[in-house]
Amino acid sequence: MSIFFCRKKHGFDSIRGPLAWLEEARLCIKCCIVKKAQHPLLSYIDENKFKVFLFDIGLLNCLLDIPGESILEKRIGHYKGYIFENFIAQEIYAKTNKRLISWNEGIAEVEFLITKGADIIPIEVKSAAKSKRARSLDSFIKRYHPPLAYKLTRGNYGYEPERKIVTVPVYCGEKIFT
Repeated sequence: MSIFFCRKKHGFDSIRGPLAWLEEARLCIKCCIVKKAQHPLLSYIDENKFKVFLFDIGLLNCLLDIPGESILEKRIGHYKGYIFENFIAQEIYAKTNKRLISWNEGIAEVEFLITKGADIIPIEVKSAAKSKRARSLDSFIKRYHPPLAYKLTRGNYGYEPERKIVTVPVYCGEKIFT
């Protein structure tokens, strides 16, 4: 997933109004990016660095002109990662109705952070059928020592006690937000 970044302040100012309108109309979901995963999270947001998701992956696939056959035959290519991430963004937003937050430090990026009490919990989204080791998630765990981390994949449930990572199928992702 690429990150939208307006290098010039006036570049962001030119889209601030339209983006706010799309958010208020609930046509898109803005995901803020924090550079540190510490409380208060919102104090680490860079206003002109964020990700934007469409409110519906069916419409996203239509706007991208992805043929239905390609979806059914699982021939979407590398873009399926963004579709999975967009789906989870929708799920988090629908369940929590809160601002979405992502983490990016150096080259490490974790798709979403949620708070449970005082804990900041990372959520990594992997679209591969056989999920490889998530280096960014490992980096997050090493830096911040969360009590738990989630990895959402196309695979089955699993738990890695030494790293405290719970693997959850993407289609069950909404269960972790209840």
